[in-house]
Parts: sequence; C-alpha cells; structure tokens
Amino acid sequence: MKIRRRKPEDVQTERYLITSLIVSEGVCRFLHKMYKKEFFQTKVTQEIAQWCFDFFEQYDTAPQQEIDTIYEIKVKSGKISPDLEEELSNFLSSLAEEYDSWQNLNVQYYIDLGIAYFKKRSFVLLGEQLRLAAEEGSIEDAESIYSEFSKIRTQLSESRYILSEEGINTYYQSILNKPPILFEMPGALGKLIGPIERESFIGILGREKVGKTYTLMMFAIAAARQGLNVAVIETGDLTQDQIGTRLYSYYARKPVREKHLNPHHMTPVLDCLYNQTGTCKEIDSELIVVDRDENGRYKFCVDIKDRDILLEHQRCIECWKDRDYRYDTKRFKGSIWWEEYPLTSVWHHGELKSIIKKFNKRFKGKIVTEAFPMHSVKASDIRDWCINKQRDEGFIPDVLIVDYPDILAPERNTEYRHQENEKWMILRGISQEFYNCVIVVTQADAKSYNTDTLQLSNYSEDKRKYAHTTHFYGVNKTKVEEELGCIRFNTLLLREDAIKIVNQVTVLQDLTIAHPNKASFFGRVPFYKEEEN
Repeated sequence: MKIRRRKPEDVQTERYLITSLIVSEGVCRFLHKMYKKEFFQTKVTQEIAQWCFDFFEQYDTAPQQEIDTIYEIKVKSGKISPDLEEELSNFLSSLAEEYDSWQNLNVQYYIDLGIAYFKKRSFVLLGEQLRLAAEEGSIEDAESIYSEFSKIRTQLSESRYILSEEGINTYYQSILNKPPILFEMPGALGKLIGPIERESFIGILGREKVGKTYTLMMFAIAAARQGLNVAVIETGDLTQDQIGTRLYSYYARKPVREKHLNPHHMTPVLDCLYNQTGTCKEIDSELIVVDRDENGRYKFCVDIKDRDILLEHQRCIECWKDRDYRYDTKRFKGSIWWEEYPLTSVWHHGELKSIIKKFNKRFKGKIVTEAFPMHSVKASDIRDWCINKQRDEGFIPDVLIVDYPDILAPERNTEYRHQENEKWMILRGISQEFYNCVIVVTQADAKSYNTDTLQLSNYSEDKRKYAHTTHFYGVNKTKVEEELGCIRFNTLLLREDAIKIVNQVTVLQDLTIAHPNKASFFGRVPFYKEEEN
C-alpha cells in the first residue's frame, strides 16, 4: 500500500481554514455549499469541518466558542473513537490559544483561500480517481467521475450573473464578508482622507526629508489602534532597529537618547484661532497672540520663542471637545500652540514591555515590520512575503505599508519609467488579491523644493503612478512649519470619494518623542516671520 504524505503547506492551510470556519459566519456561508468531506485530508479536519457546517445549517452562524460544547457532546455520545478523541482535543486546545487573534480576520481572504484549496484538492482527487478507473479498464466509470468533477468545478466558479437573484445575493454576501471600511484617521486628517477601505491603494507624495516615513508611521499606529494587522515593509531607507526605535519612542512618549532630554521641552498642542485673536464669543482671552497683517493673513504678534509667553497664554479647545461644534468654523478654528512637556528620562526595556502589554490588551492590533537592504527586493517579492507570512504564521496584513516603491528593484530590465509603472501595478494587485489597503510614499520631483504646496505635476519618473492608486495625497512642510512642529496634507487625487480637494489639513508633530500626529485641523498655522509674506 502506497503511503501518501501531505505537504506541509496543506497541513497549515487546513488549520487556517478550520479556524476560519469556527469563527466566521461568512466563511461558513460561502464554503458550505461546495464542501466535500474529501477536500480535507485528515480525520480531525474532516470531523471539525462537518461540525461547523452542520452548526451553520441549523443556526445560520459559525460555532465559535460553542465548538468545545459540540466536541463534549460528541465524546459523551460515543460517536468518536478514543484515538480520534485525543487528536481532536489536542487540535482544539491549540486553536483556543489563538482564538482572540482571529476575531478580526479578513473574511474574504479565507473564502478565497478555501476556494483555491478546494479547487486544488478536487484536481488531486480527480487524478487519483481517473487513474484507478483507467487501471481497472472502466471507461464508463472514468466518464462518470469526470462528469461529477465538472459539477464541482462549476460550484467553485467565482463568476457572477449580475442580472439574477443569485447574483444579487452573492454581491450582498460579499459586501457582508468584507466590510469596505477598514479604519479612519483621527481628527481633521480623517475628515480629509475619509474612511480607508479594503482594496484601496493610497499614494503619498513628498519631497526628500519632509517626513514621509513618519507619515506612514501615523497610518500604521491608527490602524493598529483599531485592531488591524499592519505590515510595515522597509526597502532600504531604515533598518529594523530604526523602525523599532521610532515606534517604541512613540508608545513610551519618551526619547531614546539622552541628548534629547529637556526638562523644559515644549510640545505642539491644538488651540483655537479665535482664542488666540481674542474674537471668541464664549470666553475672553487674557493674552492676544495672533492678529492680521496688512494682507489680512493671520500672523503671530508675540515672540513664540519666549517661554514665558508660551506659558502665559491659556489655550482653549472647549468647542472642539463638543463634537457638534468640532468642525463648525464659526465656533472653532484650529491653530497651533505649545505646552511644556518635560523630558527627564529615556524609555527603558521594562517600562516599554509594560506599555506594550497594556496596548495589546486594549486594542489587539499587530504591527509586523520587515526591512530589506536597498535595491534587493522587488514588488513581487513583497507579494511573496505576504503569501509566506500567511502560510507560515497565519498573518494577513489588513494594511500593508511600503517605504518606499522608488527604491524597489525592477522586475525586469526595461526602460526606467516602465519599471516604475510595473512596481505600482504589482502593489495595486496586492491590495486586490489580499483584500487589504496598501499605503506607499513616493519622492516628488526637483521642483517641489521650491513649492509651498505640492500639485499633481510634481510626480517623479512616471505619472502612471496616479492611474493605479485610489487616493493620492501630498505632504508639505515649509521651513517655518518645520520649526513650529507641523506638516500639511493636501489631496491630489481621489478615484471615487466626493471629498473637496481644495482643503488642507495641518498635523501637529513632536518628533523628539516620535509622535507623528498629536492633533490636526483644517487650514494652516499663522505666519510668524516676515520672509513668509
């Protein structure tokens, strides 16, 4: 008798599929009509899969934690052999340890994984059955086997008849399986960008050293805070340790180096322009710090380098705290001010572990980082990384951040602009294949160094980058904005959302503690230097 060994990737795939069937109603709903017992290769996975589908057919949901109750009932009824009972117990126990991490799984990805695996298994089974029929000389049996396979192949087809009730039901279920909105950025920045969806591809344009990597970092932090899996891929700009230093400094709210310690450190904070100009109808400002110049523009009228003035002025964001007035420009208009934030110690190992433990307990999101030497990895290698990460660890990024495509190695030797276009095509494909959001940054052209606010014309190398993205934003920073501690976002391109692209959002930052997004508001900070006129 010939012993057929299962491939390691099949073992892992079946484990992922069983887990997704236990926790996800969507996976059960989509796969149960096409399922055949033979698609799974072990008695354990066959048994549990059948429990899941039986439970779904009766209760119209996935068993989730009830899977343990099902197991106990089966054992007590004597329907499971002692040998299989132990295997099932061990298997379910190992899954229980991972239960919490599977609550926000990418449903559509596992549906696709199931379809692909069932297709693969149906071909394997077909080959085995046809071989046996041929060896026995039974042509009729072979034809019958092939006919039955054709029915299975039809069930596994992913095409849709749009103008049919079935097509409508399939569409509706697909939307339920993969809710389009993944996460939103906080504050005015979130209003500018809008809800970030699955299968979106976001590009961010910025000149050199404007803070593009910190910009990607703020997206990673926001996504992890909302319970998502985030992958940050560095392609040569930073090392793993440098990425870790920034992220850990952010979470600790402390610098990593003693040279940055300062007991009188001033950090940017949100204030109201009406409070600064003394024109607020709700309160009387004791110190006027902003007025208008001869051109009608807002301008700081005090020395904002004077620590005593910074401490004397009392900021006010009471209207901003009321969500009904937060974006009512008649009640609140954002501006920048500074408060003392003493930096008296660097973060240390034990302190950091405690902070991260609290974060994980509250938010459940994950950030996985990977760094490759410059020009050593291609866009297609990043796709392979995602596949291997899923196969080996069950990690599928909901948000994939790549810093940055410009220094990826080319897929093939061709004209440079075609190489760039191919990189962006592949990255767009990743967002569609894995039902995630891909966010990248790219370098602006040489003219951007003398540009106050980036425009579509500031692309570098190949304008077809725009064609592959769903959103494109500019990151801007003048020398004065850099001194004050802020950057500016503007919208360059939107594929579907009806968001006004004329708005700009200022984001307050404190990079001494690697904090890329302390607060944000629509508009710009007041001027404070004559050369800005």
